[in-house]
Amino acid sequence: MVIEDSFVLSRFMRDFRNPPTELAFDNEFRSALALEKYARWATDLTKDELLAVLWAIGEYGCRSKSILESLDRHKTELQLGEGFPRVYLALEVLAAMTQGNLYGAQEFINKMREVLAKWRSELGSP
Repeated sequence: MVIEDSFVLSRFMRDFRNPPTELAFDNEFRSALALEKYARWATDLTKDELLAVLWAIGEYGCRSKSILESLDRHKTELQLGEGFPRVYLALEVLAAMTQGNLYGAQEFINKMREVLAKWRSELGSP
């Protein structure tokens, strides 16, 4: 395991020291991303930056169980406007995807609607 990790890290570091500047997405997809409220930040990601994003998601996914449990224990400390159910679902989906349970955009939106409807119901909001 240590050998594999050091190999991957050294490969990443080599790429990091000489990061490719080629954009990760074609122009059509970049145009679509630019219209998305929560995705426009990724419009001009390079392939190297996309690799770093995916790496970070993978790192989180490996450790998500304890993180999600901790968030759940402390949810009452957050203000309602901070959108705990939205963030929690997003983190759950990221963790699930790192384990091979893939979601499409519409599937994620549907899950988010369910979570928000439940949350509003519990709060007594319309």
